[in-house]
Amino acid sequence: MTHTTIAVIGHVDHGKTALVKALTGMETDTLKEEQTRGLTIALGFAVRRGTGARLHFVDTPGHADFVRTTASGLSGADTALLVISARDGIQAQTVEHLKLAQCFAVPRLVIALSQSDLANQDTLDARSTAIADLLVTYGFSDAPIVPYSAITQDGIEILASTLESLPPPHAARPAPPGAYLPIDRVFSAPGVGTIVAGTLLGEALSRDQAIRLHPTGIEAPIRGLQIAGEEVDSAKPGTRVAVNLRGVERAVVKTGHVLSSTHGFYPSDRFDVLLDEAPIDLKPFKHMEQVMVLWGTAQAAAKVRLYGSSPDQKTYVQLEFSSAQLAYAHQRFALRRPASNETVLGGTILDPAAQLVTRQKPIHIQVLSAIARADPQSIAQALANRDRGCVTLADLARVSNGSPAALQTQLSDQFVETGTDMIFRSKELTQARHDFLAALTKLHENQPIRPHHPIGKIKSALRHHPDTLIDYAIRTLRTDQTIRGNEMVCRTDHDPFDCMSDKDRAAVSAFEQNLEQLGLSPEANASSREASPEMDDIIELLISTDRAVLLFNHALDQSVLLHTNSIQLARDGLRTSFKTTDGFTTGEARAALKTNRKTIVPLLEYFDQTGATQRTGNVRVLIEP
Repeated sequence: MTHTTIAVIGHVDHGKTALVKALTGMETDTLKEEQTRGLTIALGFAVRRGTGARLHFVDTPGHADFVRTTASGLSGADTALLVISARDGIQAQTVEHLKLAQCFAVPRLVIALSQSDLANQDTLDARSTAIADLLVTYGFSDAPIVPYSAITQDGIEILASTLESLPPPHAARPAPPGAYLPIDRVFSAPGVGTIVAGTLLGEALSRDQAIRLHPTGIEAPIRGLQIAGEEVDSAKPGTRVAVNLRGVERAVVKTGHVLSSTHGFYPSDRFDVLLDEAPIDLKPFKHMEQVMVLWGTAQAAAKVRLYGSSPDQKTYVQLEFSSAQLAYAHQRFALRRPASNETVLGGTILDPAAQLVTRQKPIHIQVLSAIARADPQSIAQALANRDRGCVTLADLARVSNGSPAALQTQLSDQFVETGTDMIFRSKELTQARHDFLAALTKLHENQPIRPHHPIGKIKSALRHHPDTLIDYAIRTLRTDQTIRGNEMVCRTDHDPFDCMSDKDRAAVSAFEQNLEQLGLSPEANASSREASPEMDDIIELLISTDRAVLLFNHALDQSVLLHTNSIQLARDGLRTSFKTTDGFTTGEARAALKTNRKTIVPLLEYFDQTGATQRTGNVRVLIEP
């Protein structure tokens, strides 16, 4: 069973509602005001059940005052049924509704030439010719024109047959990345609760599935589903479906809201969009001009931020809203100018969660141009160009309407997977590795005695690379054992002793002998790290080769450098002075080792950390090695 959603559009009083009733037997003008005025105000709904197809009709208002409601009925339609009176011919709303069908890229159009019993053949021929010329202007030149009369029923079955036998659209419209239901009807039923309806896009819905209501952000399970009044367990994309929401109050849901999957959608107050080619007589948009944007069943005012000229001669702009809105990439929209109160242009949403762009607009336009081509590989390359080799999979998925996992398989070997949400283009990653290694190598050459260097110092010199890229480059250099270390790093093949001159060796030997001779009397080396860069390099070398240990006295805010032999002698001295069952205080240890408080406090803390002693309160005991 196929389901087709048909938006019935056309000028007021041309017979849309009567046609729907003739096709379905259902009255769609159900509001008291509609019946009193003989005028469609809200969307009406009816269904024709055929043997192999069900036609879901959305009866839209024909009056100019309700054109936004008409737009919401058109936005999810598979087919537009444009009703034109054979007696009156093409009227103002005939043209505007046709323009809206073009703006929303409705795949198929059928012309219903109504009131054919009130016109002779010459008039019918003239009307058909004029309509055909109009259709060419809006890109619907192949739309069939079917005369009929709702009074005599002539042509009704031909029209129904035409609708039921329409071939599939030449190209499927882009689908959202999950279930997406723009709400065009909200009501409640006793004992059932809140029910919303609309044309389902993207993915299927099923009973008990968790969904999210936008813009409220409320999540709720689906209590029940109906298609054409029949209870179903699931609904496929393309069907008109009524969704019973569990635990959602009727007052919080409005037409224009959206039900969606809980993944893949990102509310935002900015859309990056591509405008359709403008008619010659259309006045160009001004920067920050206010417009009314119509998409899905939603409508909201926005300001137009111009990006400037583009190499492909297309018009890319950003729509800035006063609050967060929900859309998906490649969704169609229409713009209306409030001053003229007319639909002026359509377009395509490229990035439904865009960021404010204040610089590098030309390179950002290249990203938008790639999104417009809907090729994930091109989009990834453009994002990498803009973001210096980095691509966030969530960004790529958002503008491609795909899942991050699926998109990874579509990318070429020019990109490197990281096991995270970030991927990197190979050439920038290779360059980042090269630049980091070159910077580290230069430091080794300038300070050959120093065993390693602060990683932050190297990264600060590589600000031309994004932090995420350089961090991953460092990770790969560690993985392939080209470098080692964390906060302090060195090339794996760097050996300070191989780089030493005879003068260097003598300096290192002399410093180490002096340090060992000082024992636990660090007065002479308390400020040695600040003595000179060369001395600091020697200290780092001795520490890295386990010949010295740098301790820190927090109370005095001073460092204490001790030779490892001196520390071993101190440990032996404590074992000589105290048994493992004896407890000793800091003062007793200081006296036993004949040192001072500046040294004994950090020394005993070091013994605690390394497991030589165990502290309980102010007393320590020795631990057997």
